[in-house]
Amino acid sequence: YGYTYSLKDNLLVAFASIIIVLFTGLPTFLIIACYAAAFGTFVGECLHRQASKATMLLGGLIISFVVNLLEVTILAKIVDINMTRDMTSAYNSIINYMPQMKKTISLSQFLNLIPMMILLLSVMECYVMLGITQIVMLRLKVPFPANFHIATFNMGKPFAVMAAIVFGISMFYLQKYQLKNQVANYLYYGSFLLFAVQGMSFLAFMMLCYNHPKMPALLFILFFIPMVAQFYALIGAFD
Repeated sequence: YGYTYSLKDNLLVAFASIIIVLFTGLPTFLIIACYAAAFGTFVGECLHRQASKATMLLGGLIISFVVNLLEVTILAKIVDINMTRDMTSAYNSIINYMPQMKKTISLSQFLNLIPMMILLLSVMECYVMLGITQIVMLRLKVPFPANFHIATFNMGKPFAVMAAIVFGISMFYLQKYQLKNQVANYLYYGSFLLFAVQGMSFLAFMMLCYNHPKMPALLFILFFIPMVAQFYALIGAFD
């Protein structure tokens, strides 16, 4: 709909949809309606204006991040979602599985990573939404110039060098001060994540070269297995 009609029509339909859901649905559905309306309108307008892949990705990420912030603030109070309680439970589960992790990061330090995890969730949601949009648009014979396959991701040498410097400095700082600086913590995990994604991109590209187009999906599943993310980051750094 966002691609077929004008921006004015899209905004009117989006507003009407949100109002209808507000009076007929649950609060959770309202957040979903806001996300779908904003994301669809933005991507449709990007296709109209032939915006670049970076613009579409950045705008989608901002929309996902804002919606997730609303979920853990406003919606959490309405439906009794306690992010700190859930993160504490997740931390205890990880410690039961890997007791040695307790020496690396404490509960308070783990809770300080909540904003970073919200950002990571937003990145994943945005990527999945754009990937699904690309598939649907191509099936409908709608021109979709951007390709969001993981194999097409590439940081570029200047950005990669900058990420490596940030990673090295933040790691040195954290080891020296024993994970007591939250900004350094974010810089460390953010730069680490960039190299991990770069490694996944390289492996996905190699899988496509060897005629295994369905195998890259496995990379996302393996990412959550301990030590696999470190392996991805190592490959990404070499790449």
